[in-house]
Amino acid sequence: MLPILANGTPDHDDMSIIGDGYVMPAGWKGHIILHRDRIAAGPADQVLTIEVRELS
Repeated sequence: MLPILANGTPDHDDMSIIGDGYVMPAGWKGHIILHRDRIAAGPADQVLTIEVRELS
């Protein structure tokens, strides 16, 4: 996973999502913070933890 994220988050062609009071367009990624220096410092087989927060 680290080698994939080293170049940024991958693009996707997912569908639009319409929820109660919000719409997310197809391909929406949101606000993602990648620490590329930390990603580059880790070995490719290192266990990766991804933290996701719901701020609505």
